[in-house]
Amino acid sequence: MFTFIYEGVPNWASADGIVTLFPASGPEIEVRLDEPDPQARTCVIAMLENRGGDLVVDREMRYIRGGQSDVDRAYGWGMQWARGSK
Repeated sequence: MFTFIYEGVPNWASADGIVTLFPASGPEIEVRLDEPDPQARTCVIAMLENRGGDLVVDREMRYIRGGQSDVDRAYGWGMQWARGSK
């Protein structure tokens, strides 16, 4: 799970972001985006994995200087990326 600054605030320190996950069982997980790299526009917040039928959340908090395709390369997912618009 990652987030990306594409417009608005100039950096993560200005964003003052908080992500909260609400798992089906167990306590909620709050992640503060408070360890910024001022040059990074993307932050990998957590990895979600199926381990033996259980959804496991591992905290990442890895700031990446680049966009979605750079996250893909960093984690070796091998997805195909193309320009898009909202």
